[in-house]
Amino acid sequence: MKIIDKKLHPFSIKLVSNDYDILEDTGRVDKNENKIFRNHGHYSSTENALKKIQKLLVEVDATYTLKEYMDELKRVKIQIEDN
Repeated sequence: MKIIDKKLHPFSIKLVSNDYDILEDTGRVDKNENKIFRNHGHYSSTENALKKIQKLLVEVDATYTLKEYMDELKRVKIQIEDN
């Protein structure tokens, strides 16, 4: 199983055995034209994987106060959950 959604881009979640792996599409391909993905860890549930993706989407090259960081995490969570 794999979860791909434009709200998570460039990340996706892939079920491997009993773990949920977070994969990032690097935008690169190997010599065989296969996409290259970066693995951001193994998580025991989709909920934990989604929490990590929230953080990855927020933790870009920016400087936040603690309140701004918490507000941005909430905003991204709502954006992901919004239909």
